Amino acid sequence: MIKLKKLLKEDSVSPSYRRMLNALGNVIPMVFPDSKPGMDSPIFKFQQMVMQGKPEAQKEWPKVKKYIDKMFKDIKLKKIKEEQKLLAVLDKTAKGMKV
Repeated sequence: MIKLKKLLKEDSVSPSYRRMLNALGNVIPMVFPDSKPGMDSPIFKFQQMVMQGKPEAQKEWPKVKKYIDKMFKDIKLKKIKEEQKLLAVLDKTAKGMKV
């Protein structure tokens, strides 16, 4: 007779780490659709630590949060600069108006 081995299908990380991993995979692309974290970014490093179930990942979160906050500021600055360009065009057009 052939003996069948039962295959264990366990998650390698805790449920809370799995939730964080899922959140990173879903939230970051939704919030920052045009940016893909490179291998040197804190997000990528944090994600790798969470995948491996490393307890040190919890200590890395403040660095990741700071990096994400910086990304938000950069996006806001970029948007403000774009809006300033549009305002400059309106200003130039208004100055050229004649009756």
